[in-house]
Amino acid sequence: MNDCFLAYGQLLCKLDFPTLRQICEGNGVLARIRSSSHYEREEYLLLTTPKEARISFEQIAECEFLLRGEAESKADLLQVCQLASAALSNAQLRHSLELYDLDDQLFAYLHHNWLP
Repeated sequence: MNDCFLAYGQLLCKLDFPTLRQICEGNGVLARIRSSSHYEREEYLLLTTPKEARISFEQIAECEFLLRGEAESKADLLQVCQLASAALSNAQLRHSLELYDLDDQLFAYLHHNWLP
């Protein structure tokens, strides 16, 4: 994807990738644990939708994950982020997601139990 709408965020929890995958998968979201040497712990969780919107979860500390999302349209990014945030919120997991347009302007903020 060249010009993408982007999302950045954090998740604070002590869960492992298989558990997070179970929490996030469903409602049109496919969740896969992928291997990559580009990530700190050499694996990450990837959530995707049929329209190729995606969010990756990278564990950077025992109980902290960085979230990165991208999509070709604002609507697609908002959809995948809302689905992920709803799943994380239903599991009572503390998180935040900031969504940005092509001009790097914040257009949505999703969170659960997060102080701005």
